[in-house]
Amino acid sequence: RSSILGWGGRCMTTRTATPWIDPRDTEGAEEAAAEAKEEQEDSRFGLPENRGRGFRRGDRNSRTPQIIGRDRIPKMAIQSTISINRISVVRKGGKVMKYAAIVVCGNGKGVAGIGKGKDKEVARAVEKAVARAHRMEAMHFFELYDNRTVFHDTSAKFKQTKVLIFAPQQGTGLSCNNTLSLMCEAIGIKDIQAKIHGSNNAHNTVAAFWKALTLIRTPELVARVRGKAVIDYASLKAGLGQGQSTVDMTK
Repeated sequence: RSSILGWGGRCMTTRTATPWIDPRDTEGAEEAAAEAKEEQEDSRFGLPENRGRGFRRGDRNSRTPQIIGRDRIPKMAIQSTISINRISVVRKGGKVMKYAAIVVCGNGKGVAGIGKGKDKEVARAVEKAVARAHRMEAMHFFELYDNRTVFHDTSAKFKQTKVLIFAPQQGTGLSCNNTLSLMCEAIGIKDIQAKIHGSNNAHNTVAAFWKALTLIRTPELVARVRGKAVIDYASLKAGLGQGQSTVDMTK
């Protein structure tokens, strides 16, 4: 078919028949592509191959520490599942039901990490969250006062959730809700008081509490900024040694 253009040129156009594609044939291809993408994601984060129920998770009797994640980090001693929610992912063929898990992993000595995972199975979602929590960028070291609590009171806000943290005296325990208690146990905090204002959603609570802990500054850091020395009178008076002092007060 030819058509005459306004500027005097001639343009040739052709028509071709478009083959009809059954939409039912594309559903299997989409599912296969989604599974291939999930397997690629599992291999990228160092997860074992999914073999259905009953696949081997490792030798429990071995004394060598289990290596997890793409960064090959030894498995943390404390692993706690904070929350598991059922979600729906919208695909071209309809909604696909999945589970979203939030996991905190730590060694109880100040090192901890938060991970999130999604999968069609609960166990697989938890494994993905654990693998993500064992990444170097997810790990964080929190320095504690007397290896039991935070150095000072602080607060942080994430969206509609605000967390207030107070440093109590020894023997107070974990005076907070279950979500914060699991995070404190993984980090190694033994005494703390915390309040939540606003939404108590698990995702917001974890983010706000994590942000508040990262805002805590140690006395050594403040002294270095101000150009001064630190003397821990409480530790010296109790006969526990230098404590947080930056100068030798025993002489």
